[in-house]
Amino acid sequence: IIADFTLTQLLYATDEIINGNAKKNKLVPPLIVHLFVTSLNLLLASPVIGDTREAKQLQLDLTNLHKGLSPVSWSEICALYMDCMERYYMCPSSLEKGVLQGGFTDTEFLLQRTNEPNIPETMPDLPDGYGAYLGDARSSLAKAHTKIVKSDPWNLTAEELLALLRALIDD
Repeated sequence: IIADFTLTQLLYATDEIINGNAKKNKLVPPLIVHLFVTSLNLLLASPVIGDTREAKQLQLDLTNLHKGLSPVSWSEICALYMDCMERYYMCPSSLEKGVLQGGFTDTEFLLQRTNEPNIPETMPDLPDGYGAYLGDARSSLAKAHTKIVKSDPWNLTAEELLALLRALIDD
């Protein structure tokens, strides 16, 4: 599934980011992109276990995201995947007591299949300190997610890129 590569090649790709070459060239090293695309491909194609409404919605969202995955779109798909997981971890299927209602990601609008967004009337209030999937707002993963939503992936630091990749690999 993943092309053969050595630790030296991974360290070289990481050094390219650290040295600012990724930002200067406006290009994330191909090995890093390949690892993101492969991880996302496996995650988005995997079936979601469960018969709850939330699990079915997650499966539908992941299937739609999988259709849009490519080496060009990986950063947007990664951000949307993490939004889906954040929403899923705020729903009854993942919590027992003090259940938080799930948020909503309109993948049809985000993938430009419809022109009008479907925005729910209310969004849940989160308790202080609740981190769900992304964790604390000061964590590398949460910062990387915020940054990848607002800018291009080559603007992320090596720590932020690897935090995103680590989260995908852990999933």
